[in-house]
Amino acid sequence: MRILHTADWHLGKVVNEFSMLDLQEEYLDKLIQRVKEHKVDALIMAGDLYDRAIPPKEAVSLASRIFTELTQEVGIPVLVIAGNHDSNERVEYGSELLAGSRLFIEGTTKESIRKVTLNGVHFYLLPYDDHRNIRQVLKQEDIRHPEDALRAQLEAIKED
Repeated sequence: MRILHTADWHLGKVVNEFSMLDLQEEYLDKLIQRVKEHKVDALIMAGDLYDRAIPPKEAVSLASRIFTELTQEVGIPVLVIAGNHDSNERVEYGSELLAGSRLFIEGTTKESIRKVTLNGVHFYLLPYDDHRNIRQVLKQEDIRHPEDALRAQLEAIKED
């Protein structure tokens, strides 16, 4: 199975009052070409899809177009998790509906860690989150540091 792992697209980034969106679009179009050339079976977008919690509408439109092209035209599944620059809830919007199109998005921490199985390979979607929220969601008072939170999540995955 060929997996392309990406992260930190930061769509909508502005540098010195200059929008990077045109360059980002050019890059993502080239990325799609590479996916086709190398016959990639799945693409992972591991956090920081957007550059800020409330991205510009053009950034959201670009992400929508790229994900649609990858899942519908290229025909590969895409797995997305929220990063520290994203709004977890906003990134996750529509995720249950989109999973039917093989666009798997996890924005928020849940008691049960989402598992996606592709060609017999299990992917566990762990979005970025604060350890205090993970402690609350998992109902584990012994989570005091980010390392504790990750350890607890990995234990839950092992139990699965």
